[in-house]
Amino acid sequence: MLIVIIFLSNVRSFHFPVDYKKGSHSQLMIVSIKLSKLLSIYQIISCILVFQLNSSNYFAYFHAYGVFQRVNAAFSIANLSNCTTAQYYSILNNGTCQTCNGYTKDGKCYCYDNIPEFEMPNVPSTCSRANFLRNIFDINGNYSAQQQSCINKAFYNGQTCQLCPNNTFGANSTCDCQSGLKLSDYYCVSSNITITNSAASLSSTIGPKALLGCQQSDILSCHQLANICVQDFAKTISSSLACTYLNTSNFSTILFPKIQGANLIQNSNVAIEIVAKDPSTSNEFNKFPYYYIIFHTDGTSSEYKLLRNELMLCSYSYYDAEKSYRFGVKIQQTCQLDMKKIPSTTQFFQIFLYNGTNGTYIPIPVRIQNFNLQPQNAQDDNFESFSNYIYRFYLFDGNISTTLQYAKSLIFYVNLASNSKIYLPYISIQYSNYSIGADQTIYYRELYYSTTNFYVIATVLLVLVCIGVVIVWMVRLWVWSKANPPYMAEQLYTILLCSKGLFSLLDIWSEAMFYYLFLMTGYWFIFFKFQNYALVQMPPLSNYTTYYQSFEILFYMMFAARLITTFQLVLSQADLEIFFIDWEKLEIQRPKSIQDEIDIDVRRQLEKYEPKVSAWRTLLIANEFNELSTYRIVSIEWSLFFVAFFLEGVHWINLQSEQPNLDIDFVVQKNYILTFFLYNFLFFTVGLAQIIIQKIFDIWFPIAIEDFVDLCSIANISIMIIDDLLHGYYLHGENPIGQAEGSNEHLTFCLQYESEGKGKKRGYLQIEKGQNKDDAELQTFEIFLPQKFRMSYDQVFKIPLRSQTDQAQGGYNDFSLLRDPVPNRLDMAEVELSRQRLSFYIKDILTQVRINPTKFVRDKFPLQRLLNLPPAELEDPQFKDQSIPIFYRDPDYSFKKIFFCGHEFFFLISDVMMFSFWMLLTNNVYVAVLLTYLYTNGLFSYRQWVGERNLADKSKINQKFLI
Repeated sequence: MLIVIIFLSNVRSFHFPVDYKKGSHSQLMIVSIKLSKLLSIYQIISCILVFQLNSSNYFAYFHAYGVFQRVNAAFSIANLSNCTTAQYYSILNNGTCQTCNGYTKDGKCYCYDNIPEFEMPNVPSTCSRANFLRNIFDINGNYSAQQQSCINKAFYNGQTCQLCPNNTFGANSTCDCQSGLKLSDYYCVSSNITITNSAASLSSTIGPKALLGCQQSDILSCHQLANICVQDFAKTISSSLACTYLNTSNFSTILFPKIQGANLIQNSNVAIEIVAKDPSTSNEFNKFPYYYIIFHTDGTSSEYKLLRNELMLCSYSYYDAEKSYRFGVKIQQTCQLDMKKIPSTTQFFQIFLYNGTNGTYIPIPVRIQNFNLQPQNAQDDNFESFSNYIYRFYLFDGNISTTLQYAKSLIFYVNLASNSKIYLPYISIQYSNYSIGADQTIYYRELYYSTTNFYVIATVLLVLVCIGVVIVWMVRLWVWSKANPPYMAEQLYTILLCSKGLFSLLDIWSEAMFYYLFLMTGYWFIFFKFQNYALVQMPPLSNYTTYYQSFEILFYMMFAARLITTFQLVLSQADLEIFFIDWEKLEIQRPKSIQDEIDIDVRRQLEKYEPKVSAWRTLLIANEFNELSTYRIVSIEWSLFFVAFFLEGVHWINLQSEQPNLDIDFVVQKNYILTFFLYNFLFFTVGLAQIIIQKIFDIWFPIAIEDFVDLCSIANISIMIIDDLLHGYYLHGENPIGQAEGSNEHLTFCLQYESEGKGKKRGYLQIEKGQNKDDAELQTFEIFLPQKFRMSYDQVFKIPLRSQTDQAQGGYNDFSLLRDPVPNRLDMAEVELSRQRLSFYIKDILTQVRINPTKFVRDKFPLQRLLNLPPAELEDPQFKDQSIPIFYRDPDYSFKKIFFCGHEFFFLISDVMMFSFWMLLTNNVYVAVLLTYLYTNGLFSYRQWVGERNLADKSKINQKFLI
């Protein structure tokens, strides 16, 4: 076990190794002898040095003038008393000389001990040890925990034994080296050995020993060198000697992946198969089994530990660790640097992903963005630009009193591959130096994304949708030109066509974009939230320009277009031609007993008398007509109530969280795409449900439009509405009895008389042979006017009334909203005369239509209803000289298009857009509900105001009578 080599005189200096095995240990003995000048041929100088190395491949040198001196012998002494032989020493308490199994120097006995766990036989009890556990991490990714100890003159610093070289303690328990050597990690090395081009804090203390030790294949020294390289990476030292040597050595894989760049991340050969859903619950994805190892500055490491929130510098709760690293759950935390979390020493982390299929630990590469080869912004998610990866990093380095460097941004990236596999995850870190008064914000994020061609498909679909919009727009414009021939407005026709085309294009495009965005966001919501296997991941929010900017631009353009078309629709509804036709016939009330006794001349005089008809029935119908202008089946109040209830009351608002499940109890960062679909789907569903319910109960509870037509019949008032140059509607309200004015008893009698099937039906047309039986009850018609009829309407009624109104208010105002509809000085007798003239004219035409319905009353063909095509006669030169319009049966009350209720889906989509707009701006449900409600009610009030003014202007009913 001991080899003694005796060197004779005239031999200068030499050393050689002897390597042999004993059990699991290798014995390496290197003897170096320096001989002084020759004193005697028999004079010998012997030095005995025994080194014992364990399986961690420690190595040792003892060379006075060499570059490296392993002095791992800790020293235990007992004072000499009267023992003169160098191989003996005395124990004072019994005064006897004991054999020194080590070696003696300066009257003391020293214990050889190369490694802490090995104890030479018969070493005195004063060479006792303090036990400790040390973990060694080898090049193959395995670690071993071995029971080790420290002998005297070696102390345990919390991680390993620290020994003093040269058998001496210096001042204040520090170790000193001989001349020409310097201390490096408790080893004496040549003073000329330095780690150049390094800013690492460890380079000056352990750098030389780590470099020389790694050259001699010492794994712990290589781990130390790796720690120095990590610090250089973080401090942007691109030409670090530690990194350069380690990267070219046989131990490079302890820090550097074999493959670099994008090939490391998107290499299909290393795709990891995962089970997306936890079989115990259908709503939770499995967590990624991340493990970590902490490397200490001396090269030793901890065992594998499950990663929870050790890297979350902003984590303050157990819930953070519970939800972290769950597949698809994107975590984002931001906080200020907490000085209490800074450890006393630098700890180096290495992260692993445990592969349960084969029981291996896959190291996770790390990209330090400070490295100046390609410095990246902390929010950059483009992994393809990353070219250098390592396996190790730290969170803190240094202290506030000197220079503190901390991880300002730490991001986990997981890229989804195909077939429920993921590519190799990686970590991106950006470091920052602590500075008093500067921004110390810390970011922690977990991002999951997938490579998909969705955006290519979405772009193609967008182009197709836009092409479809152009086609529909051209068809609609063509239909409008057919319904409004150029001969109606030759001078202004181009302006009318352009304005109609512009508003029509905005209307079609905004609605098409709504459905397009609704379907595109619905794809992401459904496939992301309901995926049972790893299929898709939401695009990273940090790459806003690439993935989300186009969405927001498209949304705001759509919202602006819909806002313009909404006000255009309101203004067009407030510019209708409305004419009330009163069918009331005055009966001269006289006592029946004397009626026959009246002289015939007197009767003729009485018949010539033309008493005035009461205006209250017309006022009643006008007020109901004005109230119907803002009538809607979808109640904005109930819609907002249910939307707020489900979002806040049931916490469905948390479904906007970027996690692939329907969990509403845990909130992570929201996503624009999920937010848009959630709000639109919920609001649209609530509104659609109201429409469906109304359709179901329409049999028992007619809508207000149907009740209004019945009211017209009771009031004996018909209405003719012209909403375009040659297009309009006719609502027949002639009372079957022929008289509406009378007492309450009279009205009750009329209703009872009608319910018994007596008298005429309410319908405009009378049932004749071969005629549609439904005509007896049909009261609503869509009409197309010939040019002659429209010119007669303008010349008899519209132009004279406008002229009289302008004269009464002292001039014409181009802006209709500033004109007084019924000026005080307006001659109402002239107005009534014009109304009676037009009324007689229209009644005469209606009578002709009623006499010959087969010629003038038609049914629309399916294609006409689909495209809203006008009759072909409008372009016939002979038709424009006729006086009688073409009537189309309208059992579906299409005249409601002049009211809000005729555009239910238009205003429903507008409400959805408005609510989504406020939610995107405020991210507050209650604020969005309030602002949407105020906007809608403001729009209603504006529509009623302009509608009331238009009604007063066209019918010359004073606004004071319109409630």
